[in-house]
Amino acid sequence: MKKPFLCLQCSCIMISKSKSESKSELKKDIAYKRILAMILNGNIGDRFPSEPVLSSQLGISRVTLRAALERLATEGLISRSHYYGTRILNSEMKRQVLVVHASDTGSFRTSHIQAVLHSFEMRLKEKGYRMESTSFHFLQSAEKISEKYCGVLFFGAAMTGDEPFIKTLSQCTVPVILNREDHENTLAHLFSSVGTDIRSAWLSGYDYLLGLGYRRIATFCSNDIRNQQRLGLSSQEMAEELKKKGAYEAAELVFRTCPEDCQDDLIRIIRSRQLDALYCYSGYMAAQAYRIAKERSLKIPGDLAILSFGDGSNLMSPSLSSVDLNYTLCGIAEAELLLKMQNKNVSSPVHLSIPHYINAKESTQNYLLQIPTLSEGGH
Repeated sequence: MKKPFLCLQCSCIMISKSKSESKSELKKDIAYKRILAMILNGNIGDRFPSEPVLSSQLGISRVTLRAALERLATEGLISRSHYYGTRILNSEMKRQVLVVHASDTGSFRTSHIQAVLHSFEMRLKEKGYRMESTSFHFLQSAEKISEKYCGVLFFGAAMTGDEPFIKTLSQCTVPVILNREDHENTLAHLFSSVGTDIRSAWLSGYDYLLGLGYRRIATFCSNDIRNQQRLGLSSQEMAEELKKKGAYEAAELVFRTCPEDCQDDLIRIIRSRQLDALYCYSGYMAAQAYRIAKERSLKIPGDLAILSFGDGSNLMSPSLSSVDLNYTLCGIAEAELLLKMQNKNVSSPVHLSIPHYINAKESTQNYLLQIPTLSEGGH
């Protein structure tokens, strides 16, 4: 049997049929063995021709060809995608995933990123992959990214789609997945994404506190555009949502602040308002509220319940309740999606929604129930 070879200039694959091949052997198995021989003897990293061309060169149907390619993809020898075509993966390339975030150092990780990447890395390491980290500033060549890595996971918020690095990532010929942090996903048409329904998650925090009997619930969040894009709610819209729930007192207690005024604003709100509960946009704000409450000798949750969005903690005393955005499951889902996008035909971006949940801890475990008193002689 003549050795199959790749024609690099025209990307054509030329083979000769073997007379020694068993007639009883399935066509798809014969095709698999021939293409595997090409991979083992050819130049690694070159693209396959289109399915019509390749099936014609091999003298087989496209159905048979697809069965053979599917097996090779499952074994991690090739990558198949409607967007990226069929490519041969060398052992180094197929095991490297690029992780991108906004840090200048390329190594710093926020608690959110760290939580997602822990499960993301663990899942991919089980498959023999490894990760490399960098920042947006170094994304200048889509060609180099596509040559070195088999996929990209990137983190970012409040993006418009006009950023230079977005253009670079959109030109990559490998799967690119966005860790979705915003309710308003401005990049939905460009990249697949994984994340929680942020708006729904935020509103569930109100439902949780109201269900415990809290009524004078103060909302404390940032006043920047990032906050509104992430939650998909303005202050007025938050107030309207609370009114729909019958929480008219809480609707009057929606406050926004900037980072430099966060502490002073919290002191003013806690001192001047007789609050049942405080719903904080971040773990940082919640930690500040803890300190201020304790300085005023307020008991948590007896005098003031505190709920955080996204970040809870067992290290605080009492432990901090939160609306958990399920970062662990996000990381697992992103790893699985990346693997499937490598080996499947993906005609358009895929968007996965991860369920959130209430991580109830000690900081909210106080039921403010108004129990009617039975009159004497009542039943």
